[in-house]
Amino acid sequence: MGIPPIDSTLIPFYQKMKQYNMVLISHSGEEHAVDADEHQAYGSPLAFRLPLVLGVQVILAHAATTGHHIDENHPEKIKIPSYQLLARMLDNPKYQGKLFVDLSAISLYNHLGPQVDTLLQRNDWNVRMMDGSDYPLPAVNFLIRTSKLKSKGYINSEEREMLNEVYSYNPLLFDLLVKRVMKHPKLKTKLSPEAFHFPKSLPSGAIRN
Repeated sequence: MGIPPIDSTLIPFYQKMKQYNMVLISHSGEEHAVDADEHQAYGSPLAFRLPLVLGVQVILAHAATTGHHIDENHPEKIKIPSYQLLARMLDNPKYQGKLFVDLSAISLYNHLGPQVDTLLQRNDWNVRMMDGSDYPLPAVNFLIRTSKLKSKGYINSEEREMLNEVYSYNPLLFDLLVKRVMKHPKLKTKLSPEAFHFPKSLPSGAIRN
């Protein structure tokens, strides 16, 4: 959208959001579905500290599972994986009850790796998650690679066969099921049912992604 979330000119807007108990949902991580090169910095999880500090509840779509952004705490301002910045924020007590993530796109082939492993491992984050589809991307066949899910150890052969059959009938149902069956390749931990519920600490009916 070309809107830098950390821009101080947005403060009156954020204050109105807080006043009316509105929730901000935005892309996080790098954007690859559309041309956004000049605006990639806007997807940094750190860019959302401003609305969070002002008391706005924020949902970061895709849980920052793509790309790299500047670590502003590093003396050399190096770039690190975006999900590591998000993890730091999720573990910060001052964002408890304010910062949430959705699970849209995490099973796409270009999101798989340590970033998704972290989501599958950190069961303490499940209460701050919710499901999202990022439709129509789940229906774009070349983005869905169950062979890669299997080779990386997220699913087994039987699960792949079942998921492929479901995908041929209903890509949206597939999107939900694949995230329900995915396991950490080594620890075998997975997302709990709680991760697919609308968090109770968000306003009822505020947003349904």
